[in-house]
Amino acid sequence: DCLEDWLGTIDMACNFHKIGGFIAITQCLASPHASLRSGAAHLVGEIGQNNPYCQERFVEEGFLRNLLDQLDKDTDPHCQVKALYAASCLVRESKEGLAKLAELDGWSVLVRALQRDDTKLRTKGCFFIGAVANAAPEMVEEMVSTGLVLHLATLLEAPHELSHEHVLRAML
Repeated sequence: DCLEDWLGTIDMACNFHKIGGFIAITQCLASPHASLRSGAAHLVGEIGQNNPYCQERFVEEGFLRNLLDQLDKDTDPHCQVKALYAASCLVRESKEGLAKLAELDGWSVLVRALQRDDTKLRTKGCFFIGAVANAAPEMVEEMVSTGLVLHLATLLEAPHELSHEHVLRAML
């Protein structure tokens, strides 16, 4: 929480990287304690969002791969949600980040996350898909080619729930 307060400005977040602070975040992402993993993922999202310098450094330093692994394999649902949030913050509005996401098969990881029985994860995932489609229309073909639309349609076959609105927005 303190780091989040201190690093709320772009300049402080950039300085945090320059003094080696990202190493501490890496260690927290690898922690056996779910609270540290989820907190670190949230911090990555907060630092990276709308901050091209930090987005680039996070992607260069392998954070996107770590976050996708956390989203795909972490057993704690809260950690999965925070990993998705952070990954989304790193690649939205970043052509390099989106290219790296595709290279790491991130769309498949996202599809698997959407198929879990977690409304929060599904809502955030669908928001992410819609945001990318609007900001980077060139990515739509790639998302469609991974079968994303078919997976979204399958989600709508389940009994109605609040996330269906977000699924429909993502399909649109």
